[in-house]
Amino acid sequence: MKPTTVFHVFMFFAFVFVCWKDYLIVYGDLLPMPGQFLSKFVWLTMINLYLHTFYHFFGIFISLAGSKSTTFDYAARAFVGPIGVTVTVLFWALYLADPANIADDIRGRQILAIQWFNHGLHTLPLASSVLDHIVWNHKGFHTRQILQGIATFCAFYLADIHIVHHYTGFWAYPIIGDLSPPLRIVFFAVCIGVFYLSYLFQSLVHTTFHRRQVRNASKKK
Repeated sequence: MKPTTVFHVFMFFAFVFVCWKDYLIVYGDLLPMPGQFLSKFVWLTMINLYLHTFYHFFGIFISLAGSKSTTFDYAARAFVGPIGVTVTVLFWALYLADPANIADDIRGRQILAIQWFNHGLHTLPLASSVLDHIVWNHKGFHTRQILQGIATFCAFYLADIHIVHHYTGFWAYPIIGDLSPPLRIVFFAVCIGVFYLSYLFQSLVHTTFHRRQVRNASKKK
């Protein structure tokens, strides 16, 4: 079995396990909109969790087929990798600074205190993103194309956050509600900056492990 196939199979089942546990742990009145499963996608962590799960699912078949997929490569470069790294960096930075930045209620903190579950949600994505760019030599894209993808995702996610808040009064993360509007804009700008830096980081990882192939591809152009 190919290393890429083994990688995707392992990661797929790891993320499915986390999805299942999340379904059992975070439900009912613990959801942003009580009883509404889809409301949990106001959390970037949840978007990332299911994004990685589906990515590795399709990765299994692409690896087995031995085929090239521009869509798969672009998803890895612009979304899966950067979002995975961003979730890890932002979560742990905010959580270690003050757990109340992430969860300001007792039940929320009790859930985050489940270490293996917490790491499954917020540390596993970093490992998955880095390993993905080690085992796969993903096709490169012009920075402008990547920025378009990042900008589109950020626009949709910011809209998601504000729409949910408008109808429910619920902010995805307590720190957002604690900030004044001007500081909130700065906070979002910093988060978007982290997103872009995460893309640069994964590109560095990819170039480091696939330097020869990248060089040969550049010569062919």
